[in-house]
Amino acid sequence: MSDKQYVVLTSEKQAKVFSLPSQTCSFKVKVTETSFVVAAEVVQINGTSALICYIANGHIVGYSLPSLRMVLDTAFLPLTDLRIARTFRISGMGHGLYMCSPTEIQKITYLTDICEHLNEMLGTLFLEVEMPEAPKPSFFEKPFQRGLWSA
Repeated sequence: MSDKQYVVLTSEKQAKVFSLPSQTCSFKVKVTETSFVVAAEVVQINGTSALICYIANGHIVGYSLPSLRMVLDTAFLPLTDLRIARTFRISGMGHGLYMCSPTEIQKITYLTDICEHLNEMLGTLFLEVEMPEAPKPSFFEKPFQRGLWSA
């Protein structure tokens, strides 16, 4: 078997790919010079691995793995609220989410082929159900309402 294993490390400014078990740095890239990386995640996109980074200056960048070639650079939302930094999560298949307020979750997509199917992906957090009928009066309600059992 000739499966190669890698580990990806991301700091505030750069990302490095180390090959295992030799622990040698195979590839490295400077992600940003003037800002810092808020969140980074290795995800599977169309069967290939990629490193997706959210940078505080408002860009989402993606790098192919293990070569760290830039494959995505898109403008997003500059980091203005610490809530975004604490709750921003990147998931596979081109999705991400963060809490834009204490009660609201904002979903994003960073791939164009996902944008075409966004209307099909809309969901609700609850199911609307009709109210049930009022319960029928029980046998014991009438005597207690009239006070027949009181002293």
